[in-house]
Order: sequence, then structure tokens, then C-alpha cells
Amino acid sequence: TSRNVLTSNGSTWASTAITHPTPIDFEEGEWTPSWVLGSGVVVIATGYNELGYTKIGSMVFCSGRIENSTASFSKPSAGATCRLATLPVTPEAISGTDSGGAYWGGGCMNPYGLDAMTGNANISMVISGTNDYAQLYEATTTAHAQMGDHLTTTTALIFNFWYRASTT
Repeated sequence: TSRNVLTSNGSTWASTAITHPTPIDFEEGEWTPSWVLGSGVVVIATGYNELGYTKIGSMVFCSGRIENSTASFSKPSAGATCRLATLPVTPEAISGTDSGGAYWGGGCMNPYGLDAMTGNANISMVISGTNDYAQLYEATTTAHAQMGDHLTTTTALIFNFWYRASTT
């Protein structure tokens, strides 16, 4: 197989024969997430409910913007779980992590319109084992807490994150 590769000086392309034992899996598309909460009802607004993804080999890269709808909104109670479901590709359970095979998804998230969070809290995302969702937490310098109760009708989240896909 001939492929174009970048030479070591970083500026010239050359055609070189490369053998690879298996083809690299590549897939891209859009996925429609939803909120799965411990209580309450929050719906993602039509028109802001599609995120893009690209899968290259075993890595999945997701990006986009979601906004909550004012329709059918019922405020989640304090301590309610907050899951963004359904991920476009099943995550891999990675050994050497916590007991559930969880690991931190990489990336960044810009939130708008959340109810007040504790101090200098951030949002962290955990993608766990072979579950089909990303769990969101309120993260402070000392702890993590469920954050479903921080969602409002004006919440908007801009995502860029990645995770490892299951190979089975």
C-alpha cells in the first residue's frame, strides 16, 4: 500500500510503501445525546441536540453544543446524577483504573446557565467501563459531587472531549 507520509523534516511529503497488519478503523458522524438524570426532567432543545464525532482507531473525538429546552423542564433534586447519554461508540473498560473501569475523559467543556456551583468548581466528566454515557460531576479542589441539580432551562454546554472505544 502506498501512503503519503510526512518526512522527518516536517515539510516534505513522500510516497512510501507502508504495511499495516490491520486496517485503521475510521468513522465519523453525528449523534443525538440526551440527559439521563437521577430525578427531574431536562430535555435538550431541537437544533442544539446533535454532536459530531470522529473515531480513528480506538479513539473517539466528540464535539458540539447542546442547550436545554424550556419544554418539559422539571428541576432535578439536590445530588441528582447527571449523565449525557448515549455515547456514539461504546467505551472500553480500561484495567488499572478504579473498580468500575472508569477513567477521566479528556477535553474541555464550556458551561453557561448553570445554577450556582460550589466555590471554584469545575465540571468533570467520567466515562466508565462499557456504559454508554458520560457522567458529569461538580469538581472542587477537594471532592466531586453529583451536579444534576445545577441544570436550568438556560443551560448550554459546549463540548470537546475524547475517550477510548471498545475494540470488541
